[in-house]
Amino acid sequence: MILTHLQRSFRLFRISEDELEVCTCKLSANLDLLSFNDGRIQNDHLMMLDIWLGHIVENTVVYNLWHEMDVTTLNHLKNNVMMTPGDPDDYTMAQVFLRKMQSILKDTVIIQDLKFSCDNGPGIAFTITPDTVELPSITEWVGSRHYWPDPWWDRGDGSTYDVVPDDESDLADKPDILVNLAEFLPNRDMPKEPAEILKPNFQLKVINNDNA
Repeated sequence: MILTHLQRSFRLFRISEDELEVCTCKLSANLDLLSFNDGRIQNDHLMMLDIWLGHIVENTVVYNLWHEMDVTTLNHLKNNVMMTPGDPDDYTMAQVFLRKMQSILKDTVIIQDLKFSCDNGPGIAFTITPDTVELPSITEWVGSRHYWPDPWWDRGDGSTYDVVPDDESDLADKPDILVNLAEFLPNRDMPKEPAEILKPNFQLKVINNDNA
């Protein structure tokens, strides 16, 4: 098997416990490009992954959805937000990135493994394979009431968080948080300006495991 090596680096603002940390993260992944025959479709999905990493992930604020803290101030920032199931340490980040990247690539590219590390982490890099990823289902993630059947890391759009509906919310009235990455491909009227990061126009709601 011939593998292609992908490498990227980006800056994140990571909220761990009650501290905000600025970190530079690096990921590398071994990709199998030979198991899919349509090179044009495959190239489109690789470009969508590049758009996601370069325009959405860069400068994102990452925090634990299940942590009891006030995140309402994030609504006043222009930065994108990313929610994680648990503390956003390097191992958790490796898992959500592998699953999200594979969801964007679909079956056009197979990620064999992914290595992830941040400069303020434990000084080691975690290398994981798809079979070792353990992430919650949508019910475990946000509870029995949810807008989409899958968490953000299992959806092929550009979103990096989920909205937790309250008891009165109409589940058919879905929040406008999904980012169609295909709209930014060069052959689909790609805007001249960089992809705009969509900010939530609602109040973020924090839950804990007891609500799941």
